[in-house]
Amino acid sequence: MKQFYALSTVWGILLAFLPLRTMAQDTTAWQKVIAGQYSPAQKAAAGEKLALYFQQQKQFDRAFEWAQKSIQAARQTQNDSLIFRQYSLLSTLQEETGDMEEAIVTLNQYLMSAGKRRKSENDANALNNIGVLYGKLNDYARQTEYYIRAQKIYEVLGRSIQASKVTVNLAQVYVNIGNSQEAIRNLRSLLENTKDKALNDAARCNIYSTLATAYLVTKKPDSAFYFSGLEIAAAKRTDNPNLLFNAWQKRSSFLLQSGDMNAVKLANDSMLYYAQKSGNLSKEGISYSNLGMYYAFLPGGMPQARDYFEKALAIGQQMNDLKFRVNSLNNLAAAYAALGEHAQAYGFQEKAYQLLKDSLITNAGQEKVAEMQARFQAEKKEARIKLLDEKNKLQKRTTYFLVAVLGLFAVLCFSLYRNMKNKQRTNQKLNTLNRSLEEANQTKAKLFSILSHDLRSPISQVYQFLRLQQMENVPLSQEQKQSLNHKIQTATSSLLETMEDLLLWSKTQLDQFEPKENKVILRELVAECIRLLQLNIEAKELNVINQIPEQTLVQTDAYFLRTIIRNLLQNAIKAAPDKSSVTIVFENNILSIENDGQPFTQADYEQAISNNASQNPLSGLGLKLVAELSGRTGIGIQFDKGRTAATAAHIVFRA
Repeated sequence: MKQFYALSTVWGILLAFLPLRTMAQDTTAWQKVIAGQYSPAQKAAAGEKLALYFQQQKQFDRAFEWAQKSIQAARQTQNDSLIFRQYSLLSTLQEETGDMEEAIVTLNQYLMSAGKRRKSENDANALNNIGVLYGKLNDYARQTEYYIRAQKIYEVLGRSIQASKVTVNLAQVYVNIGNSQEAIRNLRSLLENTKDKALNDAARCNIYSTLATAYLVTKKPDSAFYFSGLEIAAAKRTDNPNLLFNAWQKRSSFLLQSGDMNAVKLANDSMLYYAQKSGNLSKEGISYSNLGMYYAFLPGGMPQARDYFEKALAIGQQMNDLKFRVNSLNNLAAAYAALGEHAQAYGFQEKAYQLLKDSLITNAGQEKVAEMQARFQAEKKEARIKLLDEKNKLQKRTTYFLVAVLGLFAVLCFSLYRNMKNKQRTNQKLNTLNRSLEEANQTKAKLFSILSHDLRSPISQVYQFLRLQQMENVPLSQEQKQSLNHKIQTATSSLLETMEDLLLWSKTQLDQFEPKENKVILRELVAECIRLLQLNIEAKELNVINQIPEQTLVQTDAYFLRTIIRNLLQNAIKAAPDKSSVTIVFENNILSIENDGQPFTQADYEQAISNNASQNPLSGLGLKLVAELSGRTGIGIQFDKGRTAATAAHIVFRA
């Protein structure tokens, strides 16, 4: 993964300007600076140079010692850039020795260091570098966390280029964790919303390269090839041979999967050209190895493949790259074996074995080399007249071995595919069960909330009437007692009807909110709601006027509609002044409940159902129930002024 502000990059730039060949002569002078009467900044610079020197000498214990001393001196200067550079140096040393966790701790110590009063670009650089380190530990969750924190600081500071680079890094993380769609969405958004000057061609190369990889993972080869072409075009505009090499290398990989061998040859030739132009031996060796693999796939191309593998081996020996040399030796052994030159094949395989026998060779590789060595010794002892016959037998055995390996590989791939499908099916079932359980819990919570909301008020009224009737000190006439008994009976009847409604409504909740629509006589249903709230109406001495025409029919769920009207009417009664009127009318398929109370607007309604805090007494669970049930039945709810009233609730039925 390409990263910016990588820890090694910072010190690579510094090393380019330091005469390391003469550092050994200056170490004594630098140590005197640290021990003498010099400023903290001078001591920090001297400690930094000593740490860099011992880093080049691979004496990491001494490099750590001087890096820590340079941090102590730098912290006395209160120079944030100097402090950040020393912490970064120590973190780089720890990373180079493989201690990623300590490198992360060091950078976090910088972020928590004393004297920091604001977020700076150095903070963002440190957070980004920590993200790089977590990526090397394959901790993609924390890598993403630190990238996002760095990105926010860059955006606050107006560093759009750095912020866009973090976006590219995040996209690469999404590709690594298998979320290529999210990577594509972020990068496409970056390209669309960023001005042309904010992204140079080098940055666009990274974006196009990551998009090409993401589209290939999502099995959209046409889009992958399109962005691969854009990457090459952007790299050409930079005239940077390293970027051009990387672009053509990715292009070669894509083309090899498509089977377009002519295009593969062009891509590999371009890789070699730009590798030689950059002067990078490693890239030149990779180019020769790729060309060798290209010719190995062509009929009759094995001699050319052998020649390119030999060039790659020469590059590997020049670089002293063990892994590359072993890979080149194995390629040459395979090429000579395919050409029937088994002695040479054995020789190259034996050299590869000698390179890896102390550390890297596997048990299977050891057995293979031993088998090849025994076979070759046996062939040498046999009479020359039988040599051709033995070579034929060797070729047959090789063919059988390859067939067996391919068969085992096919079985392994099939087993892995089947296991993957089984896991996917199991995960789908678990997700379905989890969703069902969550819906059931939500339904239960809603049911208990409704029971508490709609039953508390009627039960409270019955309780108060009974207490009033039992009070001995309150003299009541016979008519007052009869009136009180009548009110208790009415309240109890309303309570029973409310409970019945709620039980029936709870059944619809358990049936996953599936309303059952029928034709409903609207006037009778509204009259029933008025009876349920009669005690509230009498308490405020209101005049509730039901102006709905007789036999007016609407197509809806009666239980849902009753709950909606009852809650809206109850709110209208609460808001209406004492001894005023509440009017219920039905015109143009709209049922309106109007009162003269304090205005209640559509904005108040939307705020009440959005879980936001509100001081309006009409807000709460009742309105949320109205919103939920109306949404299930296709009924619209609107609040505005009525014909003559201060406020009105409108229930809009479907035409």
